[in-house]
Amino acid sequence: MHKVLFFVAALCMLQIQLDLSAQDIDSLLNNKRIYNSISIDELPEPKIDGELDDEIWTLGYWQSDFVQQFPHSGQPATEQSFFKILYDHSNLYIALFCQDSEPDKIVDKLGRRDSRAGDIAGIALDSYFDKRTAFEFSITVAGQKMDVKHLGDWDFDYNWNAIWDGATSRTDTGWIAEIKLPFSQIRYANEEEHIWGLHFYRVLSRKQEASSWNPIPREAPSTVYLFGELHGVKDIRTSRQVEFLPYALASASYAPESDNPKPFDFNAGLDAKVGISSDFTLDLSVNPDYGQVEADPSVLNLTAFETFFEEKRPFFLEGNDVFDFEMDGDIPYYSRRIGSAPSFSNPYPDLEVSDIPRQTIILGAAKLTGKSKKGLSVGLVNGLTARASGVATDETGMEKEIEVAPLSNYMATRVKKDFKGGNTIVGGVFSMVKRISPDSSSSLLLPNNALSGGLDLLHYWNNRNYYLQVKTIASQLNGTSDAILEKQLSNSHLYQRPDAEYIEVDSMREHLGGHGGLIRLGKNGGQWNFHLQGQYRSPGLDLNDMGYIRTSDFLSERSEVSY
Repeated sequence: MHKVLFFVAALCMLQIQLDLSAQDIDSLLNNKRIYNSISIDELPEPKIDGELDDEIWTLGYWQSDFVQQFPHSGQPATEQSFFKILYDHSNLYIALFCQDSEPDKIVDKLGRRDSRAGDIAGIALDSYFDKRTAFEFSITVAGQKMDVKHLGDWDFDYNWNAIWDGATSRTDTGWIAEIKLPFSQIRYANEEEHIWGLHFYRVLSRKQEASSWNPIPREAPSTVYLFGELHGVKDIRTSRQVEFLPYALASASYAPESDNPKPFDFNAGLDAKVGISSDFTLDLSVNPDYGQVEADPSVLNLTAFETFFEEKRPFFLEGNDVFDFEMDGDIPYYSRRIGSAPSFSNPYPDLEVSDIPRQTIILGAAKLTGKSKKGLSVGLVNGLTARASGVATDETGMEKEIEVAPLSNYMATRVKKDFKGGNTIVGGVFSMVKRISPDSSSSLLLPNNALSGGLDLLHYWNNRNYYLQVKTIASQLNGTSDAILEKQLSNSHLYQRPDAEYIEVDSMREHLGGHGGLIRLGKNGGQWNFHLQGQYRSPGLDLNDMGYIRTSDFLSERSEVSY
């Protein structure tokens, strides 16, 4: 009896806590703070040096009253911060003053870009005003920049980098940050006057304290929908600029003892960015060079599965969040497939194949991404990669050229639409790979055609405290019987395993198809949270030609309760 009473009391306390949390969120949504910016078009641009001694900073007004998110959610910040926002036709100007009663204890550390080191302050803009996504620009006391995309809930993209200017200085009462943010680096609807979500935050490192201008409780299910608002921005540029970035690369060498000295080599290409509108951007690339892109980390892979690497190439990072369609690690569009190393395993036992290139050449690629003011997100990417060859040596030492990767076309598209202020999102994804292989070696290993497509639904209710997510995916591969047999025997499928009596290896089939699904239900807001998930993959589902999947043929469930 006592146990029953205790359980009922616990449920009552939990319900009270949930109701209080919902009331708190309602109060925050109905009492958002607003900042009204003013234009300084008639004045000269400020020098971004962290001093705030330019004429423009005598205009506008300061706002403060930051509230803690950590460690004491809802309490006033122990050290207050002040900000001011001004703008002209092309830029947003931000001034931040971070007050500190013990300025000699300010943590002044310099780290790599996008790493959190020392005291930090920053601004985030929900320029789509979709209450889901935002662009964040932060700076440390040492002047180190951080730019991040908010992708919804508590998801972030740290690989996104923008071009903006920022500087800091220290005073005897704290430190100052001065930021110049070009409108060309963010996306927004084509309107005469804009209303954007606005978020200012500060991290006080020595106290492990995070505070924000518009309160965001640490138990909130998401962040962007709780942003304050920026008003007064009007008559700004209506489209993104047109950018062209050509390159040329030449090399010379002298190797008299070599059979193929290649004394001179020349390469050239072009990247372009065209602003279709403020909402949509077209990126173009011809024979791109990624020699300066950050290298992948070294990984010791002791598993039977392929290592997943994050995208670092600027062309593919642009608008990459639009393509998000993740099913517990499985994705139908993995941009690293375009221009990747040849997927070649030697099918000829009497030949030794060498000089396989590290990557295939991207002959050309185009990408359209953006989101309309009505909440329609569109992503379309198409890339053509060149044929790649290696050298095959037979037992007598004779050499011949052999194809290790065929001429291939990769295409992926993603469409999704927001409804009810971003509380309901419905979308779909489709991808296709077409390989043109006159050489029989590639057709022995790779399907000629690979298709995949899926649908998804995400719905929030009760101030986004609760959510329901449903996703479905299907794939179809067509190719020679050798290529399809290779897929059946791969580690992702293992049709030959003895414990799967319901499937069998078919060495004559020339197609392979499958499907999968996922459903999640949970609560993210408040102190008590729960998540329920069920998913399955059929034996024939394969996304690895354009996407990424580790394994198929399973049925699983997961449940989680947390405080």
